[in-house]
Amino acid sequence: MASRVRFTNDKIFDSPIYNFMREFPYVWEEIKIPIHHTGRRAEAERVLLQVARKHTDEIVQEAKPALGKLRDDYFLPQEIETDPRVYLRLTDNWTEMSLRFLSREPGVRELKDKMYRDILDGFERENVSIASTTSEVSITSPVHVEGASLR
Repeated sequence: MASRVRFTNDKIFDSPIYNFMREFPYVWEEIKIPIHHTGRRAEAERVLLQVARKHTDEIVQEAKPALGKLRDDYFLPQEIETDPRVYLRLTDNWTEMSLRFLSREPGVRELKDKMYRDILDGFERENVSIASTTSEVSITSPVHVEGASLR
């Protein structure tokens, strides 16, 4: 199914509009996974990169010539990376690992599904826990509870 993009008339008459997808049918996608702050980050990053390379090496190789042409035609910077990469972001609850990778368009959903399945398998093998927003309560001293009985 083709995607639709709408432009208001003022943009059509006042600004140039470029359709990069015609010449570069690839998109940079991300998978974000929360890992415990005390989690096995090195193992998680290794799994993420292995999975991304397994599923995107062919895409990256076929995209490189198209990206080179796009650079020449539109004067894009040379530093644009096509290889998968993991970025970290610290939050109050976890370390967010964002796996950035190149995908064909269309086909993103199927690719991400395959990658998620392999990521889960890899995390299980490497004993990597995914963080969640559930609360964890640590009690460091004895607690005495009085009151109504529980049924």
